[in-house]
Amino acid sequence: MILTALSVAAFAVQTFTLTPSDDLWIYPHAADPAGDSFIRVWGIGGKAAPSMAADAEDFSMGYLQWTLVGTPVGGKLKEARLLLTHVAKPGYTLEQAKSMPLEARPLPSGFTEPGWKPELLEQFLPKPGNDVYGSGAPDTLQGETLTITIDLLKGKAGFADAISKAQADPKKEFAMALTSSMDMTELGRTGIYKIYTKEDRDEKLRPKLVLVFE
Repeated sequence: MILTALSVAAFAVQTFTLTPSDDLWIYPHAADPAGDSFIRVWGIGGKAAPSMAADAEDFSMGYLQWTLVGTPVGGKLKEARLLLTHVAKPGYTLEQAKSMPLEARPLPSGFTEPGWKPELLEQFLPKPGNDVYGSGAPDTLQGETLTITIDLLKGKAGFADAISKAQADPKKEFAMALTSSMDMTELGRTGIYKIYTKEDRDEKLRPKLVLVFE
C-alpha cells in the first residue's frame, strides 16, 4: 500500500520539549518564591497537599506553568513526561521516596512569577486527594544530581484531557503543582524533594515537559 505525502504527514509523530514560563516555590517562609533556584517539596501527617489555603502553612509545594502555543490542537497525546533534576545526597532513602513520591497534581493556570502574592494561594490551590497526573522518585541516589521522571498519563487526573482543554483556551496556559507526603518533621531538613528551577544557569537542570503527539 502506497501512502500519499498527506497521509504520511497525518501520521507524523511530533515531540515538544517545553521549559516552564513560570515556576514558583510555594512556602509561607520562602524568601524569593519566583527567583529561587530550587523548589522544595514536602507534606505533613501523610498528606501531600492542603485542603484549603489556611492549611498551607505546613506544606511546601512547587507551581509550574507552561505555554502550549505551537502544540498541535486536536493531536493525539501519545506520551507525556515531566523531567526534573534533584540535588544530590537527599535525606531520604529510596524506599521512602517510593512510598512518598513526588506528585504532579492539577492546578489552575493564570499566575505569573512577577505578580505572585501569598494572598493568591486561595485562587491557585492544587487539587487534594489521590487524583494526580502521575508520580515519581529517583531510580538511584548516586550521582552529582538525581533525575526524577514522572509519566503524566499514568495518574487518574486525566492529563490528556487537561492538555486538550488548555490548548483550546485562548491563553493556552497549562499548570501543575509538585507535591509530596514526604514529611520533613520526621526525616529532618534534608528529608525533602529539592528540584532545580528554570532560574538555574544550566539549561540541562531546568524542568522539562515532554509532549509527544501523533
